[in-house]
This record gives sequence, structure tokens and C-alpha cells, in this order.
Amino acid sequence: MHCHSHGVTPSHEWKHDHIPANEDTGKELRDKFDRLMAEEKRRLVRVLTEGNRDGMSLASFHGKVGDEGAVREWLDAGW
Repeated sequence: MHCHSHGVTPSHEWKHDHIPANEDTGKELRDKFDRLMAEEKRRLVRVLTEGNRDGMSLASFHGKVGDEGAVREWLDAGW
């Protein structure tokens, strides 16, 4: 972000190391979250698949165009 601070330095930074989410949460919480998001994820996969079929590119996606299973795998790999 390029702010016009007129030479004034920030008083603090909102930055620190984070542990991976799978280490910060328990399996039970992650499973509950996955169940909660399952329908939204299915909808997202459908939208991305249709977009891909219609010419939308998906960064780093190397599967068959319009292949819902391949799009799901691609999404899972970066989820």
C-alpha cells in the first residue's frame, strides 16, 4: 500500500509470523469448518468450472478445460 505519510513513520506494524492453520486448530474444528463450507465449495467449483469452460483461465491450472474433478483438485491443492 502506498500511503502519502508525508515522511511520518508508522507507530507500529501489524505483522508477525503465523503458524499454519492446521497446526493452530484441532481436527474437530477443521472438520466442522469443512462441513459448514461444503455446499459453498461445491458452488465455487461449479462456477470456476463453468468459467473455465467459457474461456476463463485459472492460475496454475493444468487440467482439462471444463473438468469439474480437475478444478476441484486444483482448488483443494491451494485451499
